[in-house]
Amino acid sequence: MTFPSDAHLHLLLNHLPIVGTAFLTLLLLIGLVRRSRDVINVTLVLTIVMAAAAWPIQNTGEDAEEQVENAPWFSETRVHEHEEAAERATIALTVAAVLAAAALFRRRSKPDDRTVAGAAFAALAVAAVLYGLAGKSGGLIRHSEEIDPAAPAGAAGPTLDRD
Repeated sequence: MTFPSDAHLHLLLNHLPIVGTAFLTLLLLIGLVRRSRDVINVTLVLTIVMAAAAWPIQNTGEDAEEQVENAPWFSETRVHEHEEAAERATIALTVAAVLAAAALFRRRSKPDDRTVAGAAFAALAVAAVLYGLAGKSGGLIRHSEEIDPAAPAGAAGPTLDRD
């Protein structure tokens, strides 16, 4: 096994969109409430950057899955649920990024218009919630104590299905 392994790399990188999207949602809300052009513009740009990074980060999951698919605790059902949740979150973040780009474009001619930035905020908030759910479903792949508090972490047993 090399360091970082595919599974380790996946775990390290996938926290970025989970935490980053929540942070950007809060930052954009602050910018909109305070009517701060600079905060709004920086957050919109960072939303686009985060969405551009999210797709390759999500793709680290395939290699991680291949690395652990023969482990006794592996559950194809849980991995599939996690993949689907992560894809929904990344699509929502992509929608937020498209709205962020539209807001930046619109703000060039109407600097005080917050309508499209508000729509980007709503999409970003949805993405943040979806990333939280994707992270939770990812934790269930290996952390059986989340399913059954009496079970040791990663234990195979009645609470973990082997598909």
